[in-house]
Amino acid sequence: MEKYIDYLFNKATIKRIILGISLIIFINLVVFPYFPHWFGIHLPAKSSLDLQFGFENGYVRRLLNILGSKGRKVYFYFTLFIDIPYLFLYGFTFSLLFAYLIKRKKPSRFFNFILFFPLFISLFDLLENTGIIYLMKNPYSYNEKWVPYISIANQLKWIFSLLTLGVLIGLLLLKKEKS
Repeated sequence: MEKYIDYLFNKATIKRIILGISLIIFINLVVFPYFPHWFGIHLPAKSSLDLQFGFENGYVRRLLNILGSKGRKVYFYFTLFIDIPYLFLYGFTFSLLFAYLIKRKKPSRFFNFILFFPLFISLFDLLENTGIIYLMKNPYSYNEKWVPYISIANQLKWIFSLLTLGVLIGLLLLKKEKS
């Protein structure tokens, strides 16, 4: 854990952070909204399991039916090849940003701990995405007992996203006070 913290502090440069944030913005503005359309799938983004705050079996069944075979295949590949690499990108980028904003000789344990908040988002997003891949590959034979666990991972992702946003605002305010 200490080695990872040291690694973050050593790699936390403005150039890396700008590159990471630029990629995050590009993916959010170009890839996420248009990827399904590139394959002829027209599903409102708000229907995506990823963007819900929790979901239940009935919603999952309806979505799997609405997607159809082609839609489920696109969703599967999107999750596997776009969304999973993306979660590593944003987790690492925001950890670097936090390390850059903290930049102290001896940060407290609390500040060391908050470096991991973005990684918690990534962890729960990875669990959610693994569940979504399972659902897309088994649309008629998935075990309904797994849906609440996938939904909990989804909710924890969003909870840690809000916590991370709060921490980011707090760090920016602290940085501004010291300036």
